Amino acid sequence: MNNPGHALNVGPALTLEDLREGLAFVEMHYQRVFGLSPSPPDHLIIARNTSRIVGAIGVNVWQPDMGLRLARLYQFAPTDAPLPIDLPHTAEFGRWACDEEDVSGPLLHAAVCFALSHQKIYAWCEHTTTVNRACRRFGVVFHEVINARIDPSGIEECHRRFYQYNHTHLYMIELEQARIALETYLKHS
Repeated sequence: MNNPGHALNVGPALTLEDLREGLAFVEMHYQRVFGLSPSPPDHLIIARNTSRIVGAIGVNVWQPDMGLRLARLYQFAPTDAPLPIDLPHTAEFGRWACDEEDVSGPLLHAAVCFALSHQKIYAWCEHTTTVNRACRRFGVVFHEVINARIDPSGIEECHRRFYQYNHTHLYMIELEQARIALETYLKHS
């Protein structure tokens, strides 16, 4: 970022301290906004402004024994998918929280690059149309799975409140397209 005085450092939480602090950051945001604790992600990308965490995004990668949470939660016909369903080459993004302006783009870029480094081609995420509109400014094309419906039996008890009060949609993105768009956006911001 070309903002003097804004020493933004974005990357995976590699130490136990970074992970603990990053998860506490996400917990604080989710408690304040949704009144619930999110399940921990497989990997957490954090953004620090100097020493303080100002943003985080979770990344889950498909594993044969675990699958993906969103693939279990959302039901849709494969023909309704805007991109190929290739779960072994798919990641999912979530637990996205930011305290400062201009942190979302670098966080999403780091999550995209992290997923690409794990040989993923696609990512799934769920968010509201408001979040989707905000992300479009980065040039990333989030393809909505139009007829995706949540299977209520797939919602963990601790997350029911979130789905009662938030109308989310399932989106898919191509990671390489997202990387190029985000690098263009960040270069000119």
